[in-house]
Amino acid sequence: MKITFFYLVLIATVFAQSIPYKSPPQAVIDVIDAPRPPVEFPSPDHQWLLIAQDNDIRSIEELARPFIKFAGLRVDPRSNSQVQSRFFAAPFLLRLVDGSRRPIQLPSAAKLGVPIWSNDSQFVALPFYTDTGVELWVVDSKTGIAKDMTGPIINATLILGYRQINRARSPLNLRWAPDNQHILAFRTLPGRGNPPTAALIPVGPTEMFTANNFSQERNWEDLSKTSFDHELFDYYCTSQLVEINVITGEQKRIGRPGIYSAAPEISPDGNYILIQRVKRPYSFWVRYREFGSSVEIWNRHGELIKILADLPSTDEVTPGKKRRNLTNLEWQAHKSATLVWIESGNADRKTANTSDKNQLMRLSAPFTGNNAVIARSSLGFDHLTWLDQEDCALITEVTGKRQWKISKTSVLNIAKPEQPARLLYQYADEDRDAHPGSIVERWTPKGERVAVQSGSWLYLAGDGGTPQGDNPFLDELNLETNEKRRLFLSSEGSYETFISFAGTSRNQIVISHETQILPRGFKLLDLTTRKTKPLVNSPHPYPLLRGITKQLITYTRDDGLPLSGMLYLPSTYRRGTRLPLVIWSYPTEYVDRRIAGQVRFAVNSFTSLRGGVLGDNGGEGGAASARLFATQGYAVLFMAEMPIVGKGKEQNETYLKQLVASAQAAIKKLDEMGIADPKRVGIAGHSYGGFSSANLLANSDLFAAGIARSGSHNRTMDPWGFHAESGTVWEAPELFLSVSPFFQADKIKAPLLLIHGEEDDSQASKTFQSYRMFHALRGLGSVSKLVLLPRENHAYSARESILHVSAEMIEWFDRYVKNKDSK
Repeated sequence: MKITFFYLVLIATVFAQSIPYKSPPQAVIDVIDAPRPPVEFPSPDHQWLLIAQDNDIRSIEELARPFIKFAGLRVDPRSNSQVQSRFFAAPFLLRLVDGSRRPIQLPSAAKLGVPIWSNDSQFVALPFYTDTGVELWVVDSKTGIAKDMTGPIINATLILGYRQINRARSPLNLRWAPDNQHILAFRTLPGRGNPPTAALIPVGPTEMFTANNFSQERNWEDLSKTSFDHELFDYYCTSQLVEINVITGEQKRIGRPGIYSAAPEISPDGNYILIQRVKRPYSFWVRYREFGSSVEIWNRHGELIKILADLPSTDEVTPGKKRRNLTNLEWQAHKSATLVWIESGNADRKTANTSDKNQLMRLSAPFTGNNAVIARSSLGFDHLTWLDQEDCALITEVTGKRQWKISKTSVLNIAKPEQPARLLYQYADEDRDAHPGSIVERWTPKGERVAVQSGSWLYLAGDGGTPQGDNPFLDELNLETNEKRRLFLSSEGSYETFISFAGTSRNQIVISHETQILPRGFKLLDLTTRKTKPLVNSPHPYPLLRGITKQLITYTRDDGLPLSGMLYLPSTYRRGTRLPLVIWSYPTEYVDRRIAGQVRFAVNSFTSLRGGVLGDNGGEGGAASARLFATQGYAVLFMAEMPIVGKGKEQNETYLKQLVASAQAAIKKLDEMGIADPKRVGIAGHSYGGFSSANLLANSDLFAAGIARSGSHNRTMDPWGFHAESGTVWEAPELFLSVSPFFQADKIKAPLLLIHGEEDDSQASKTFQSYRMFHALRGLGSVSKLVLLPRENHAYSARESILHVSAEMIEWFDRYVKNKDSK
């Protein structure tokens, strides 16, 4: 009988699940279970902060709830929501004028999505996740009283879901109306019946046919595989738009049911709604967000006024023709009902220069005229920020590739398109030392997003990159003269960031405050007197580990490139002793050597030993951080810079050489400092960092052992490229082979621990990558171990999994790194 790869993985998975979860040392458990720092959500009028507890750890029981996959989604059928791995809890309101707190009356142990303030700051909408559905609660900021407005009927399938890592303004697909007493939200269809069931006996095979398609899509996970998956997509994702009166609780249907891929955007006069609707035919090769769609303008009663665009699926590629694409659709500020958007690939380009990358478009009510071209860009418009003056905006253009993007921000009067935009500033995105910061914005009572201004002055807040580490700031910039003045700079020895202005005054701001020994809290700062007032202080989450220290270390690679990393030392460290060393890294590609050598650390931030969700802290992929090794007597060089510098194919052709040279420089530096034992060094990383860890073991003898978590080890399985490859696997097969540790597995002599989530949805780092790597090492007689985590995604979120991963990593390095000489 032929055993397919699927069943081999299934057999391995079942075996792994029979092993009880492990627990690491108690010090590690204390760190993982410690409360997370508070998370803030400023009100639009800058009078309040809603502060909540960030909760990104689930129980394995929660994670084990059944879910279904289709159209690039993972849906919990019981709650009709996308699978979530991050929630907020225990919210309260903080009044900025006097620091008083107002509790919010919610059921205990409430699991909340991202809070959404009304535009006038009187109410806060709270998505409330229950076992049977998502409810919409509304809090009155004047009283703190919360009411369930809907029951468990909110359709939460088409939101950021389990990939939610940032505090976007409205990840749930709802919007406040300009009157601030109504919310537009999508609900599940009443009386929709039972979900479709798959036929027990197949009606026939699934067929796919291609001819002259040329669609080079990524290897997306969780795509629909059969027509039955399309039925599930229709059932769970079809919604009815409703208008909810938050005073009376009354609900009114608007328009017809459909699958809506974005929140309804209401015009400032409240009379029109911008709708983005998914349409058939659905695809088996792309996610729902790349399906065909219709961009429509409705009136407030749900009647179709105009189809702004009828867009095909991104999977439908016609050679020589650029697909039309509309982005950044929004209602213009200070206008009753004028739509503005960025458009590329429009077939009607008779008057456009062929070098134009995209164009800025506009259309006003009653939407009977033609779309007007406001401006064209050969670089590529990226986004708009509206100013206080009607028809004036900041327009940002972006050019270049991922490793070298130049952003240009200019002042544009869209009422006078014949006048050229005036350049305000420009910078390279990766250049932390020269980055001017981000424009501080506000929301008007009608829901318009505009820049915060004081006359001709606007405000920019940034990280403030310096050779000594991040030093956040708040600047004001004059729109007419380009004069810049610094209003706030993080104080020496602290890490402080601008959060919000306080009230209508521009003389008081709210800042977060932390030091290496004090966790994140909030203060009120008077910019005139420079006096501060504490608002929220947080206790040390693990006081018994205060003695663990961190420091920035800098060193130089053999090609002269300056590098850096954050060194963590255990509380028991005594100068002159040599410790086993763990290096954690996530290499990054750069074009410019100067930028590649910049420091990218918040040196004075709190000495956290806990990781974040994927996307925080260098792709740690969960709370099982490498920094936890500092509790076990190791030195930890966290986020050791390993830049890959070059243009075009030079990056990949020199990737291995630069990777090894960076690791050599780090070990040499810590050896010269008398801190690390160069014979007892372990390398570890997650995702691209895990891939690079395996490559370092295959191409150097620097390490006693390695850990590769959720890595991609065979790059030929992502044939269109992932990390800046020049060409496809068929155009550059030698390149794809040379950078794939799978094809160098015979050179790996040091023990390698492989860890992977069974439900990894990453396009490149699928679970079978680690399974196949282990299969190769096993056949080659190498020392290796594979740990497959039940129900886990690319980032690990169950407490049991995080504890187990921590235990496995510590056991592995204790055996093969710390106690290497005692074996």
